[in-house]
Amino acid sequence: EGLSMLLGAGTVEERLLRLGFEKRWIERRRAAGEAFRLALFPAEAAEPATWDGIFNVVRETFPEAAPKVLARAGELRALPFAELQARATAGYLRGASYFEVNEAAMAGASEDSRYLSTARLASEQCEGRVEEVRGWL
Repeated sequence: EGLSMLLGAGTVEERLLRLGFEKRWIERRRAAGEAFRLALFPAEAAEPATWDGIFNVVRETFPEAAPKVLARAGELRALPFAELQARATAGYLRGASYFEVNEAAMAGASEDSRYLSTARLASEQCEGRVEEVRGWL
């Protein structure tokens, strides 16, 4: 079902929107000269796009961030993204959105303390609140 959605009729933008990418993110990437490609992996070699799959990838790939992410697993599963975004905007993002903070980063790095790299999330200075963990994800 998911594969037919990706391979079926529609523009690349329509497919990316169905996957959950924001229109403005797609437009900025295209304006910067980026192109999009679809990569397919055998089912046995990929984690499912579920919270359990995400937590498995975090455990295996980001062991330094895993304790903070896994400590918030219940909240991440339960809270809608819109609520987490609103809480983050009113809190540590100081009026910005996850999108705005992440877009300002260059090559996955930023001096902006609101941008959560893996090292920042894993640091003792980061409390690892659910809003911060979601911002990192």
